[in-house]
Order: sequence, then structure tokens, then C-alpha cells
Amino acid sequence: MHVEPRHALKESPLEPDGERDADVDDEAGDRGEEPRIRCPRCRWVPRRGDAWMCYCGCEFHTFETAGRCPDCGFQYRETMCLACERWSPHLAWYTDPPR
Repeated sequence: MHVEPRHALKESPLEPDGERDADVDDEAGDRGEEPRIRCPRCRWVPRRGDAWMCYCGCEFHTFETAGRCPDCGFQYRETMCLACERWSPHLAWYTDPPR
């Protein structure tokens, strides 16, 4: 599923509601492996071609930069899932925290 980039990063933290959507497929799980990065709410796994947009206008893959905009350098603490459109702390997406 390719989703057009949009303002999908947030500066201020939000409280997660802890809900998960049971009907969202976990594609990596279907292949018998645990995804390293997935939405903590719906378990959607981003692909290389997915893109998020910073408020400065830069489009980038937030998980290739650990949530830092490559143009303006802003470090985002929250990321919106492109599938369920809910916000979560950026670090909560990593099953193994980034180094």
C-alpha cells in the first residue's frame, strides 16, 4: 500500500490510547519474521517507498533518519501512522531501538 506523503510528524507528544486494530495485516509476520519497525497501534509496517513530510516541506522516510528531518534538522518525537492515521512516540515504532 503506497500512501502519498503528508504532514505526518508532530513536535509535541500525545498520550497513546493503547488501542490496536485487529484487522490490520502484519506483513512481516506473514513471512514468519518479526518486523524491526512497525506502528505500535495497528502494527502496520512501513516500506522503503513510503514518505512523511516535515513542516519545512521536506519529504523523507522518517525511519531512515530516526525521525530527524534531513533538510532542517528538526528531531520529531511523534510520528503518524500512514495506515491508521494515529500518532505514537517515534521511538515506540522500533522493536529494536535505533543506535
